[in-house]
Amino acid sequence: MLATRRPDRQDEVMAVAQHIVSSIATSKEAADDLMRILCNFDSRLSITDAEGRCSQEPDDTAPLGKEWEAAVELIERREAPGAVDWREDADDYLAAAACLVGAPGLRAAAALQAAMARIEEEFRHLLIRGAPPLAAHDLPDTLLLRPSFTVSPSDSSSMDLDCSPFSSHAGDSAGTGGGEISFFDYEMSPCLISPDTLGTLRDIADIMLRAGYAPELCQVYGDVRRDRLMECLAVLGIDKMSSEEVQLVEWGVLNGRMKKWIQALKVLVRVRLAEERRICSHIFATDVNAEEECFTEAAKGCVLHLLNFGDAITIAKRTPEKLFHVLGMHEALAEVLPELEGLFSGEARDLIKGVAEGILGRLGNAVRGIIAEFSTSIQGEPSQRPPMGGDIHPITRYVMNYVRQLLDYNASLNNILEYSSSALKAALKDRFKNFNLAFQEVHRTQKSWRVADPQLREELKISISENLVPKYRSFVGRFGDQLEGGKYSKYIKYNTEDLECMILDLFEGTTPNA
Repeated sequence: MLATRRPDRQDEVMAVAQHIVSSIATSKEAADDLMRILCNFDSRLSITDAEGRCSQEPDDTAPLGKEWEAAVELIERREAPGAVDWREDADDYLAAAACLVGAPGLRAAAALQAAMARIEEEFRHLLIRGAPPLAAHDLPDTLLLRPSFTVSPSDSSSMDLDCSPFSSHAGDSAGTGGGEISFFDYEMSPCLISPDTLGTLRDIADIMLRAGYAPELCQVYGDVRRDRLMECLAVLGIDKMSSEEVQLVEWGVLNGRMKKWIQALKVLVRVRLAEERRICSHIFATDVNAEEECFTEAAKGCVLHLLNFGDAITIAKRTPEKLFHVLGMHEALAEVLPELEGLFSGEARDLIKGVAEGILGRLGNAVRGIIAEFSTSIQGEPSQRPPMGGDIHPITRYVMNYVRQLLDYNASLNNILEYSSSALKAALKDRFKNFNLAFQEVHRTQKSWRVADPQLREELKISISENLVPKYRSFVGRFGDQLEGGKYSKYIKYNTEDLECMILDLFEGTTPNA
């Protein structure tokens, strides 16, 4: 059947072939584009023959419909050498590109390919141009005040092509019947992205997604917005510092960096990333997967960059003056962690949550270590002479002021100490279990050994008892009450009398079953 149709349309086939040859002859770029189209064409090149088999021969002899023909011609005119800038009739150009999604034939595919390259670059340009420069003096206030604005729906269907796929999209993008639409019904800071560009960005994204260009689109969005978020961190005073640099920097500088980190964490999570998420949801409203991928590509890097500084602080030298800033960092991270986790999904959420929770635990360990260091430094203070005139001793005043400031972090301290208590109980259980197993094995083995000299045998038993029993009694007395059941806990298998009796069995040459 296919063979009987082609002779009737020989002239049309030749015309298409001449057009292809002409395009290839124009430039090497056109030839490369055509090869990519042919390589990527899948089901659009498939036809079914009389026996139902799938053939990879395109039926490009069928004439384009009126709308598709008009769309192809518009794009070809704008892509021709010496043509006027396509932005002069951008709405018509976008409508033509949308109309050609799924259009049959190599000519339509070539026009769509050229249009995709053009609007991808425009998407990048709009993302960059639509984000005004950030200034250090106004960023925090601007972000936190968040003046509201609205977005006017773009008239993307101005081209008279009556192309239903794009026409329906243009109607949907307006959200309501007409007029102005509220941007996510949230207040928003215009320093993040210009409202004038959002409608066009969404139209371009929708066309590229429908045409199968999601990877290219997400790459562009992630690259541009990732840089924007990193710029925001830099303006907030968060510079890249390695763990080694944190160890070497003087306290005055580190003190300021820790304060800025606390502020930057709250601004980034509660304002910057939350609004980046809403921008992403608006631009990629028609494709949830693209929305998730684009947000992750844009946001993950800056979050990990910010958390890296917190991690570096956890291994810094633990001195008393750092306590309150470390407590502040722990408090801030614990406070925003649920919101931070909620911004991401899938593997990215698991990664961010795991990293943040790990840092939170290590900050808690740092707090406990600093408090222990503070206690040690006070106990080692050499000044024992009372002050003149019965005044309060400077050390006493220092300790009281220190403790008074700790009250401001009462909730965080309770959480840290509660976590510490749980961890301590788990560690104690393991210590007692390990002791029980080890002592049981030593007793089983060494009671079968025989020391022939009675005096030497008794001296060995006395030496073991003097080294083991007092230390075991002290350990049980100190930590036994912290286990369930106290000193009668199931984890405390032996009391001191049991140990003394079992030590008497050693080196007697008793058979294992005796």
